[in-house]
Amino acid sequence: MKDKICLFLLLILMSCATQAEVDSLSVEYLEEVELTSIMARTAGFREYCTDFAEEYNEETTAWFTPFSNHLAIQYLQFLRDRYHISHDAFATLALHLEKRDENYVLRNNTEQLSDRWAPVDKDSLLAIINSFYKDSRFHDFFERHRAFYEVRCRAYTPALVDSLDIGWFERFHGIHGDKFHIVLAFTNGQHNYGPSLATDKGRENYAMAGYVSTRLILLNGFTIHSLYGDMIVHEFNHSFINPLLRDSTFRQTMQPLGEEMLRRSYHTMTNMQYGRWDIVVNETLVRAATLLYKKAHGCSHSEIERLINEEESHGFRWMTDVVASLEYYEQHRSSYPTLHDYYSKLTDDLRRSLFMEF
Repeated sequence: MKDKICLFLLLILMSCATQAEVDSLSVEYLEEVELTSIMARTAGFREYCTDFAEEYNEETTAWFTPFSNHLAIQYLQFLRDRYHISHDAFATLALHLEKRDENYVLRNNTEQLSDRWAPVDKDSLLAIINSFYKDSRFHDFFERHRAFYEVRCRAYTPALVDSLDIGWFERFHGIHGDKFHIVLAFTNGQHNYGPSLATDKGRENYAMAGYVSTRLILLNGFTIHSLYGDMIVHEFNHSFINPLLRDSTFRQTMQPLGEEMLRRSYHTMTNMQYGRWDIVVNETLVRAATLLYKKAHGCSHSEIERLINEEESHGFRWMTDVVASLEYYEQHRSSYPTLHDYYSKLTDDLRRSLFMEF
């Protein structure tokens, strides 16, 4: 009886902590995110050149075009050509930057920094970031637009936060105590990312949403919630799922399966910028987990079936089996407290799916 009471009290405390997290969650903006995104835009990286922020993009172009030949921009172009640095690599970099005495440095713990930065000399990277920051008067640009950022973040907060079930991520992934952030990235256009950050106080998970102006949202028949709602769930799942491949055993067993998935849908995946096996694995698991979130929040069986078929038509032809495997995981949590604990069976299920081993 005493044990049951203790368990009951523990569940109440966990519920209260989760509710407090939801109550404190709001849409944020970060200078580091705008800095790295605008540097990528100034370097001409196409994924940062979609003008969904309208006037803000025009003002960005006017301010920073004179610095398009800056040594820092040339260095980024060199890094992209040599190491294929693009897309979410800049998102993870931004989170690992912090300002000290008007200069940016890397945080002490960089374990969640994209591995694409691994061969890059970090002192040189920081030097070029700081030189661009000072020479372009980036902070002046950022301060002039602070009111713009704040108004948009306040306007987007209810639609992105009110219906979000943070507790589901903790329950599904079996990890508690993480912090959650939703960040509007005003230069990212249609691209969204789910990086995470390891700190002394635990992990912080980010849904980094590319900003689309409300005019364009309404013009295309969307609401803020309908455009961003599923995406926020998708990106928070990335924050939990991407780090799984840092486990050497999981990575080793998953690599041949990921390579096979990439081979089978190569043209489709590369057209979506998923040209690496690990990206295909992460996208597969994230999309399957997002479907289970939708199922847990009232999505009908027929609608889930339709969404699975849609994913399979987009090249994820193994989605039915992956969803079934994660449903088994949900039903056997006493044996698999976390998704990390489940990876052995998950890889076995995926191997049978891909190679028809019965």
